[in-house]
Amino acid sequence: MKEYRISKSRSEIVKQLESKFKLSETFTMWQKDQDGKRVLVIDTILKEFHPHDGYFTLKISDEEIKKADLKGDFYFLLNGHDLVFKSKLSREQVKGSDLRFLIPKDVRLEELRDHPRKYFEAEEIRKVKVRIPATSSEENFEIYSECPVLNISKSGICILVSKDTFKLIDSTKPLTIEGLNFFEDLPNIRSGLIRNNRLQQKKNIAQDDFYAIGIEFI
Repeated sequence: MKEYRISKSRSEIVKQLESKFKLSETFTMWQKDQDGKRVLVIDTILKEFHPHDGYFTLKISDEEIKKADLKGDFYFLLNGHDLVFKSKLSREQVKGSDLRFLIPKDVRLEELRDHPRKYFEAEEIRKVKVRIPATSSEENFEIYSECPVLNISKSGICILVSKDTFKLIDSTKPLTIEGLNFFEDLPNIRSGLIRNNRLQQKKNIAQDDFYAIGIEFI
């Protein structure tokens, strides 16, 4: 059974779509009716990809365009089933040209794991110390926090941070995690990059909303 994760990283989304464009990989595109059933199912490929302008175009026939709900959501599944996302048409359409779709803000990516992952239940709380680069007018401003661990492997870790802390994080910069030597052969300190995040609640760990942050070791 495939496992998926949600990515909201603009750079990762663009990288994924760009690779599919270069390889001319096939997508299945569809819309849904009021009952949630798939309609207008089309197999197509990315014709053009313009990440700086925020859109891509697909090869779609005029007959198929006439059947589409141009104001509705469009769903996309790569035929290798490793990428799923939803998009809408760009407001800037060129008459007589292919349809332009907005680059999605989030995508579902197949989780490819090279190493076994250890998951922690609420009753077995494990914490690590994290030094997190923060967005601030002050140079080299950092946050120090002790964060619960959701899961860990030799290639990465998922930790929890408060909603207030998450708002301050500069996700483009590496962070430092200390206290990792409890897991197999990991050194005590590793650096990592944030690859994904999601808002969630978990009883017995925090009363307030917080974010689960997926970090890849570098």
